[in-house]
Amino acid sequence: MEITLELAESLIEKFLPYIDINGPLMPGMSTNCHTWTGGSGGRSDRYGRIPVGHVDEVLVHRLSWVLNRGLIQDGLFVLHRCDNPPCVRKEHFDCRSEMVRHQRIGEGRRVQDDELRSGTSNASRQKILESLQPIRPRPSKS
Repeated sequence: MEITLELAESLIEKFLPYIDINGPLMPGMSTNCHTWTGGSGGRSDRYGRIPVGHVDEVLVHRLSWVLNRGLIQDGLFVLHRCDNPPCVRKEHFDCRSEMVRHQRIGEGRRVQDDELRSGTSNASRQKILESLQPIRPRPSKS
């Protein structure tokens, strides 16, 4: 769902009470996260969501971007530099292209898609993938 300035301003009351400014200090970051303590829409990816109407929802890190920095240009993604999905701290975001998003995924950065994460941390998944031997085709019987 596209977040307009009007929509963002109408959601401030649902947004601000659920921010913990004493969140964790993530590796590589100089400031602690501002953690969303509200719901994630029942999803396991830990990205915070605010319901809008009966059907739609807004991702809170995108809402934070719009409230603090303005509209998100078409084709860009709001990415967490802190690698912490519930974080809504504006300084912890970059707005980047899909290509950069896929590069970060390739570097083992966290991804939003539950199927790619499979409930395993990126570091653990990388160790598992490195330990697997390539599957070799069976020799043909001739």
